[in-house]
Formats: sequence, C-alpha cells, structure tokens
Amino acid sequence: MYFDFDELVSNYGTKTAVIVEGEKFNYDELAQYARELLKQYSFKKKYIVLIADESLLFIAQFIATHYAKRVPVVISKHDVDRIDKILLRVANQWQFITDHDNNDNDQQYNDNNYLFCGATSGTTGTPKIYQRNWQSWQRGFEICNEIYKLDEYCFLTTTSPMSTSLGMHTLLLSLYLGKAFQIFNKSSKQTSGIKTLLFTVPTYLSSGIKYELNYYNILGVVSCGGEISNQLVAKWRAQHPQIKLYELYGSSETSLVAWQLLNRGKKDGCVGQLFPDVNVSFTNNEELIVQSPYLFSGYIGDDFRNSVITDDVGTLQNNLLFIHARKSDVINHGGNKVYPSEIEKYLQKYLNEVVVFGAPNVIYGENIIVMTTTHLIDTEKLDKILANVLPAYKLPSKYISVDKIPKTDNNKISRQQILYLYEQGKIQ
Repeated sequence: MYFDFDELVSNYGTKTAVIVEGEKFNYDELAQYARELLKQYSFKKKYIVLIADESLLFIAQFIATHYAKRVPVVISKHDVDRIDKILLRVANQWQFITDHDNNDNDQQYNDNNYLFCGATSGTTGTPKIYQRNWQSWQRGFEICNEIYKLDEYCFLTTTSPMSTSLGMHTLLLSLYLGKAFQIFNKSSKQTSGIKTLLFTVPTYLSSGIKYELNYYNILGVVSCGGEISNQLVAKWRAQHPQIKLYELYGSSETSLVAWQLLNRGKKDGCVGQLFPDVNVSFTNNEELIVQSPYLFSGYIGDDFRNSVITDDVGTLQNNLLFIHARKSDVINHGGNKVYPSEIEKYLQKYLNEVVVFGAPNVIYGENIIVMTTTHLIDTEKLDKILANVLPAYKLPSKYISVDKIPKTDNNKISRQQILYLYEQGKIQ
C-alpha cells in the first residue's frame, strides 16, 4: 500500500543504489543517510516540500520524508517563489523540509499511501500539483521491467531533472528493481563501463549526445515527454544502430499509456501500442481519455480519479494510438483545424529544427507561423513543396529564423511559451 524503502534494503543491501560523480552508495548506506536526516529535520506538517536537484542529498531527503510518514512534495527551484499559490488548497498543511518548528505536534499520517506530489510541466499553463500513489507506479515498474527487458541493464539514468515525473519515475524504478541509479552529469570524469538504459526527451536526442552515449555506455534509450519525429528516428538509427530506441507516451497524470520499439522507424503520429490494462476513448473533440491502473490520484486536495481527459487530440487505429496535437496547440486558421505536426513533418526534410505554432489574427483567427534554426530559407520553394501535399489553408503565413528554439526548464518545447515570446517581441 505504501513505499517501504527498508523492504528494498532487505532485498538489495550492499548492492549499489546510487552513483554520484563516480562515487557509489549502496542501499544500506542510503538508508543510514536518510535516518540521519530524519533526526536532523523537524517533520511537523503532512506535506514536506523538497526542492529537487540531482544529488544524493535530495534522494535521502525523499526517503527520510517517508520514514517520517509524511508526503514529499517535489518541486523545482523555479517553483519556490509561487509555492504559496501552487499549494493554496493545502494551506497551513505544508512545510519546507529545512523548516524548524519546536511545536510538539508529531501527528502521524498513516492513512495515506501517497508516494509523492509533483508539479506538472506547465507547458499548457500554471503547473498543477498531482498526487501519485505507490501502487500505481509499483505495478507500472513490473510492466516496464518486462517491456524494456531491464534484466539486460545494470544502471539506469535520466537527463530529466528530479523535479519532473520522468526523473522521479526513473529513480524509483531503478531502486525498486535493485539497479544502480546513475545521476546524469556531463562534467563527471568517471565512466561506468556497465550496460546503461537512458530515459530522456526528444529535444535532448535531437541536440546531439554522441559523447554522453559513449561515456555512459548507454545501450538502450527510452524517449518520452513529446513525440519523436520520423526524421529524428532515421537519423538516430543511422548514427546508433546498436542502441535500442523506445518511445513512451504518457504524462505526469497518466504515466504509462503507449509504447513502441523504433528499430525500423515509425508511422506518422503513431506513439505505439497500449500498455497492458490501458483503455482509451475519445471525446467528441477527439480528446484522449485514459483509464488504467497507472493513473495518478488526482490533483492535490482532490479525490482519486478513475479516468483522465488529456489535452491531447488523437485516434486509435488497428490497436495503435495516434496523437495529432495538444488541444491547446491546434491552430484555428479560417475556421479550419490545423495540427502543427502535419506541417512540421514535411518541413523537417528541408530545415533544421522546426516548430509550427499559431498566432492570433483578426481576419483568419490564427496565422500559421514556422520557427526554424535554419537561417537561409527559400520560402517560395518551400511553399511550392507544401502546396503539393497540403491544402492551401494549411500553408504557413510566416517563417522565422532563430539561433535556438526556446525550451522550458524541463527541456521541452511549449508552443504556448513560444507564442508568448513572439507576441512580446522577444523573438526576432
């Protein structure tokens, strides 16, 4: 019913649990460190706020919070200034782990099975605090072990910050299966030399990681947090034919939804087959509804949810899930729905990084804007190419060249953020 690190310690004991800058710490040592912190901190409130970073201290703080029978709330340093707003629904029920309180109120909270609370990425607005219980992820860990053949790997690592759902999932998956979680650090001077599986996001794969792949002896990659394009898959297969490449589709709220092995490319918009016991349906607007045992337990202050209506628009075809766009990213041009990915897949053949987004227009509703890191653009040629494969209402209104595509703190692309920067005149 709840996360019991001592059970893992009894199973794995002297096995390496975490590697930081080449230094190894086993399960016994990690438990001892967490119990030392338990004595140092004052755990008075139900919710204990942890400012996540990629360190042994943060991992030990997370375990110590469970030893204190409290609920960890994992946030990034960027959320600290707005924490009162984010946790408004549980006001007076939370504290930072470093807060000291001499109050004698040592109430126990054994009535919940929450693994932790985390902040959504905020790519579609203000971050929400979601609640994750242990059972949903524990069941998912068993499925991941089978599908990704994790017996082939000794180390797990991730490029995602510990403040993200992907970062926490990788850490706890590793600990649950008795693997060694290697904290990812480009500046580290210690090579593992042991088979490693990497969890990452498409934007990191596209940025070029040849050095890190060799350095960490990465033999498998799971990409999630955004659809991976056909062009990136083809480039990847050409550069790293020996490395298994998987795509995982899910979110902080839904966790595991669909997956596929990309050794032979992929279909446009396809994110793979459903994980076991996942059921999907769609609203009248084609918004994806997910029911599964891997769902979150609602947002903080809410009750458990039996299904989640996502922000993604998609379809199910021959038992394969296709995602066309986020609902908030769909462009309304002249009363027609335009999915950015429809245009991007063609432009990616001729341009470097490409992001398509909509900008308000009084006549058409929204104009179609193309942002790319290619500087010399033959727009006339591109328009002719697109006109052969797309209807006129899907042709771009404008092309913008930039040195770098703006990304969120979690290294994701947010069209809403890009639109904001564009409207503020901060993108030239």
